[in-house]
Amino acid sequence: MFNTSNFHEREDVRLLLSTSTDRHRVAAYFESIGFHVERDSDFCYLPRNTEETPWQSSDVTQVDFLLNSQPSLSPSPIDSLNFIFLLATLPASVIPEFLEIVDGCHRTFGGVLYHNDQQVSMPLLTELMWHYVDDIRIELSDEPGTDFTARMIYEFAPRG
Repeated sequence: MFNTSNFHEREDVRLLLSTSTDRHRVAAYFESIGFHVERDSDFCYLPRNTEETPWQSSDVTQVDFLLNSQPSLSPSPIDSLNFIFLLATLPASVIPEFLEIVDGCHRTFGGVLYHNDQQVSMPLLTELMWHYVDDIRIELSDEPGTDFTARMIYEFAPRG
């Protein structure tokens, strides 16, 4: 049987900003680097530049705008950002782009990065993401982003 914790279907990275920040400033930053930001929405997303296959995620990442750990709608400020990365359903080649986005945002707005409720540095986050790829390889004998990996997640991963 599979250890479904090694599927790494979704990995979240939280950036707790050093100070509450104007939502429109944050949205403008993401738009400037190619994200789609819907007016008055509590999230934005970056579509992939390459054509994905039906079983792969269509976005590099989604970023939720939060205030006190709750969705922050306009005109509320933002005190944290949650980066959602659907690791198992993306090719490993997307990881550097995801990490570059997180790092750029961290350098722009400051704050502290968290992953799995633990404070992390960018080097540690990078190491963890590649370790998760190895977990998938070991657990499924396949790569992230493949049809087989997607089918195994659909079949065996617990749903909440």
